[in-house]
Amino acid sequence: MKAAWELLRRKLLKVLVSYERQASGWVRRAVSWCVRKLEDREQIIKRTEVEEVIYDDIPDDIRAAWIKGQGQTEEDITAKRDQELAMGVSA
Repeated sequence: MKAAWELLRRKLLKVLVSYERQASGWVRRAVSWCVRKLEDREQIIKRTEVEEVIYDDIPDDIRAAWIKGQGQTEEDITAKRDQELAMGVSA
């Protein structure tokens, strides 16, 4: 698992996931940055995906922060996964 993540991290620079409360419900926005090699140079690609989610699909820590009014609605997925693997968690 760790070797696969390290291989992916060579190209995947960062993934941020944010949650927003909108009139129609909750929206999850995932923004990722990766490196793509084009001919003889590398290019950084930014991709944004937006999808509606139900309240139950929001991570507990994000939900708890929103309820408390702390407004912490963004997660750095790459940093979180790097930390999990450094601590030996392979979930």
